[in-house]
Amino acid sequence: MPNFEKLSGVIIGLGSIGNRHLNNCLALGVKQMTVVRRPQSNAHFQVTEGVRVVNSLSDALAETPDFAIICNPSHLHAQTAIQCLKANTHVLIE
Repeated sequence: MPNFEKLSGVIIGLGSIGNRHLNNCLALGVKQMTVVRRPQSNAHFQVTEGVRVVNSLSDALAETPDFAIICNPSHLHAQTAIQCLKANTHVLIE
C-alpha cells in the first residue's frame, strides 16, 4: 500500500463533497492537508484539528501541495485547475 503520510494535499471548497474528500484523504493517512474556503463559509462543515485553513488558493499553492481536489462551484473549476497545474500540482476535479 502506498505511503500517503508523505503526501500533502489541498481541498478547494468545503461543501458536502469537499468535506467527503477531506475525510477520505485523512482516512488514507495524508497528514498535511489544507482547505481553501471563503471566510464566511458554511459552518456545518468544520475542519478537523491539524488541517490548515486558508482563504486563497495562492496561499495554499505556496505550500507546494502534491495534489489538489477541486470542489468549488463548477463555473470556477477550469480557472482553478489551471492555477493548480501551473503550480505543478496534480489535480482531481469533482
